Amino acid sequence: MATEKTQEMNEHIAQRVRRYFIFYTAGFVLFLWWSDLLAAAQGLLKNSDQLDFAKGLAGPAVALFCAAVLFLLHLGRDWDLHNVLDGRIFGVRRKTDQRIQTAMIEAAHCIRAPGWDRMELDPRGVRYLFCHFVNEQEPLRSLAFTYWEQYFVNLYNIVLCGVGLASSVTVWVVRRHGWPGLAASVIFLAVGAATALSTFRSLVEKIYDLPVQQVAEIRHSNLEEFRQEVERRFSGHEESL
Repeated sequence: MATEKTQEMNEHIAQRVRRYFIFYTAGFVLFLWWSDLLAAAQGLLKNSDQLDFAKGLAGPAVALFCAAVLFLLHLGRDWDLHNVLDGRIFGVRRKTDQRIQTAMIEAAHCIRAPGWDRMELDPRGVRYLFCHFVNEQEPLRSLAFTYWEQYFVNLYNIVLCGVGLASSVTVWVVRRHGWPGLAASVIFLAVGAATALSTFRSLVEKIYDLPVQQVAEIRHSNLEEFRQEVERRFSGHEESL
């Protein structure tokens, strides 16, 4: 069930990032080369042979561009790129796992569940136990997937804005553009900065707080089962090298 939910989230992420990618690319090209495109269009209108050639070339060019976008997005999904970005740069999942482990151990300690003092030796077991219970918390579980989906989309958005900023600055310097190149750079910088600010000042805090709510719900609704599972999974553990 969790695997299906994760696959569904990844599909939603790919769909949303695809729209961002197309919008940013189209805006980038039109903004920086609008005068060149306008001049080319005016030239085509004056030359019927070139116009026919452009019409014939437009279809394959658009198809190639869309195919490239789809390939890159599916490749990124196959590589689990958003988790790679988080793991290598931002570390939100790692910190969330630490929050889960701390909250679960504190909850087990508070109810004096046998084996609570051994839980720290098995972080993966603690997270597995957490998932065992939260899969039954449908509202909070759905909220968690909503938060994580938005977080990963925001990561892609920040990266796309960074690429757009670097590209627009490069074009601005190389082609010696005036205000269009500078304006494009400012726009990418502003959108990326605003997305990063909202993500790490608001959304990430919600992601961190949610496991605490989920563990509180476990204690409220599944207290005896929680005690039994902690005892069954951890009381017989021996410290291993």
